[in-house]
Amino acid sequence: MSFIVFTNNVDIWSMEASRIIISIFCSLFAQSLYLLALHFLYRYIQVAKPHARSMLYKPISIFFLASLHIIIAFDYGFVCYYNFGPSDVKNNYFYQEINIYYTVNISTIGYIGPLYFYVNDSTVEIQSRDLIGLLNVGIVIMATFAVIPFCGIRPIGNIVAIFLTIYPIVDPIILLCFISTYRMAVMVYLGIAKYKPQLIHSVTTV
Repeated sequence: MSFIVFTNNVDIWSMEASRIIISIFCSLFAQSLYLLALHFLYRYIQVAKPHARSMLYKPISIFFLASLHIIIAFDYGFVCYYNFGPSDVKNNYFYQEINIYYTVNISTIGYIGPLYFYVNDSTVEIQSRDLIGLLNVGIVIMATFAVIPFCGIRPIGNIVAIFLTIYPIVDPIILLCFISTYRMAVMVYLGIAKYKPQLIHSVTTV
C-alpha cells in the first residue's frame, strides 16, 4: 500500500526542482495545521485564561511561537523530501502503473511517496526510512490536532468550531466508504481482501 505525488508538466521541471516544490507543498499543509492549533491556543487564553493574556505579547513568546512554526515547516518538508523521496525500490514498484496511466518513466521524474513495505518472493521487506518518516509526520499531525480539542472544549460555545475544523479529516472517511476503489484499498490494507493491481491505482498529481 502506497501512493506518490508528482508535479504536472514533468518535462519542464528537473527531478530536484520537482521534489523541492512538492516538499514545500507538503510543508504548507503542516503549517496550516500549526496555525489552526495556534488559533485555538490564542482563543483558549483569551477566554479561559485572561490573566495570561500578557504572555502572548511578550517578545520571548512571539519568538518561541515563530520559531516553532519554522521548525515544524522545515521538519515536515525535509521528511517529505528525504524520507519519502525516490528510490530504486519505489521506481520498480510504481513503474508499471505510472507508465500505463501517465505514460511517464518514473525513474526520470522527481516525486515523493512513502512505501512502508513490499512483498518480495513471499518475504515482507520493511522500508525503515519511510517508516521513520511516517512516525515523524504522524507526531507533527497528532500533536497539532491534540491542541484543538484541549483548547477548544474548555471555553463554552467552541464545540461547533471544533467540528468545523476537523471536518476535512472526517470528509475523506466518507470517500473511503462510498468509492469502490478506495474501499477496496482499505479492505486490502486490513487483510479482508486480496491485492488486485487492476483495481487499485492511487496516484496523485500536484
